[in-house]
Amino acid sequence: MLHGVYGAAVTMDGAARQHEHIAKNLAHSQIPGYRRTQLTQGTFDDSLQETTADLIARSSAGTRGLEESHDFTSGPLEQTARPLDIAIQGEGFFVIGERDEPLYTRNGSFTIDQLGNIVTKDGRTVQGTNGPMTLPINTTVEDVVVDQAGRVSANQIELGRIKIVQFEDNGKLVNVGTTLFRNPDNSGSEITQLDVQNTRLQQGSLEKSNVHPVQELVELIAVQRRYDAASRTLRTLMRTVEQRINLQRGT
Repeated sequence: MLHGVYGAAVTMDGAARQHEHIAKNLAHSQIPGYRRTQLTQGTFDDSLQETTADLIARSSAGTRGLEESHDFTSGPLEQTARPLDIAIQGEGFFVIGERDEPLYTRNGSFTIDQLGNIVTKDGRTVQGTNGPMTLPINTTVEDVVVDQAGRVSANQIELGRIKIVQFEDNGKLVNVGTTLFRNPDNSGSEITQLDVQNTRLQQGSLEKSNVHPVQELVELIAVQRRYDAASRTLRTLMRTVEQRINLQRGT
């Protein structure tokens, strides 16, 4: 019976955590380049390759722990007509920040700082293949042209090429911001420069979040039902435990 109590409690905890992630996804559904978070919960059968001790330890609840991951599928593109809104078509990430501590994002909403550097909205430098890209004096944002290969030019002067990288396993990236990721492999050995044949850039567009609000709401309802069912089960089991204790006491 106590195993049943523990199982119901674990289910309620998992449902509560899933509820938090769904709420987070819905709150960020309009942010360009946002990758939805998800929780995966394995079953007893998923653990067959683990040790017997691990299986026994987990069998009481019938589930494994919830693991957080990100969905890296592409989001839809939205035309904005802003010259420094750039969307990635295909795989890969923009490289931003300092060259020795780069961060990666799919959010291509860029601007120009006071020094003429192409930066993100929070002031992080957008890296080109040869370092940061700076607009010449008296050049306006409207003069900037970005082709599908990522080459940036202004008034027919080429400024560089936007650096796009990909990873062998996106699942190893660590989320460090709303749309920012860090590569835990400091050696950078997993980074590969993308071939333009597989990835293209589209100027004047942004990749929207890959969150589908309707699907999230449907999942939210399902999660709430699981929580309610587990809560009712827990209350029933606790009443049963209380009645048994009272019988043993003779009350």
